[in-house]
Amino acid sequence: MYGCAAEHRFVKKVSFKGTNSMMITFAGPVDEAWAKEIANYAVYEKPDPDILLTITNVMLSPD
Repeated sequence: MYGCAAEHRFVKKVSFKGTNSMMITFAGPVDEAWAKEIANYAVYEKPDPDILLTITNVMLSPD
């Protein structure tokens, strides 16, 4: 999520996991239905932030 890093009040941390995955740690509890909705996220290519990347899956961990 280039451009929405830890300075966003709802996001505590963003980290990349391999070449096709990233982990977002929210600052507090989130609504499960909202958190799993792909339409609530936008990820842009870092070298060219005009390019919107396709999100194929959203998973919510139990913690």
